[in-house]
Amino acid sequence: MSLRLCLFVAFASAAGCRSSNGDGARPPASVQAPTTSQRLPAESTPNERARSTARGATPSPSASEGPTAGAADTDPNNDAIVAPPDVIDGCEQALEQAKVAYRPATLPLRTQRSGAQCGAPQVVIYERGPADIRYDNPPLLTCGMALALSRFERVVQEEAERIFGLRVTRIRQMGTYACRKMVRFRMLSEHSYANAIDLEKFVLADRRVISVKEHYGGAQTDTAESRFLRTIARRAYDDAIFSVALGPPWDKLHSNHLHFDLARYRVDGTRW
Repeated sequence: MSLRLCLFVAFASAAGCRSSNGDGARPPASVQAPTTSQRLPAESTPNERARSTARGATPSPSASEGPTAGAADTDPNNDAIVAPPDVIDGCEQALEQAKVAYRPATLPLRTQRSGAQCGAPQVVIYERGPADIRYDNPPLLTCGMALALSRFERVVQEEAERIFGLRVTRIRQMGTYACRKMVRFRMLSEHSYANAIDLEKFVLADRRVISVKEHYGGAQTDTAESRFLRTIARRAYDDAIFSVALGPPWDKLHSNHLHFDLARYRVDGTRW
């Protein structure tokens, strides 16, 4: 893997770049978190298209289109921007039209010493979506992420009914907002804007629990539970619901959850 491609991949990964033998490598210390007006150098821009081709993923059919509210950002011209998401005009009305029950919330922007900002200008507490799924803790999300989550719930129910003949009644989420850098990179995580969510477990109507840690499995695993988890994770990316989809194939830090976000770049970390 070339150094440039390695950096493309590493930027969006909480664990940095993978070498050819699958080991994680620490990113270069020279990469700094940008301010809201600062762009990353080209060598630090995540180029998912190169990565997905290398790993056999199918790029989203809308890869050439511009940003869409509540969906993956497929504009290749803004991949280098890491900052709070823009306000979406009419987003709250769109939530109501999507039959999302929510409460208005605030997450004030605050500037770190580095000049980077945490927080977001447009956030909600997501109480219930169109698929009638409960969350152990109602997630605090950007309005765009709330719209995307409502779309993802439909995928979850489609695949649960297809594979198990049952619906999902509850999802355990591990968190949305945390003002922090990525673990092995000096870049802010999309969690810093409540523009990301980590999902750990899915509970079926018969109370069966589908756990990412226990059921995602390795490359050769083929169970109903693993098919369900892999399918919803891959559709979250392939259907352009989220910009970034990461799971156990990405690194050990994601061995127990699926990470989804609406970054301005795109990364698929769902395939072995």
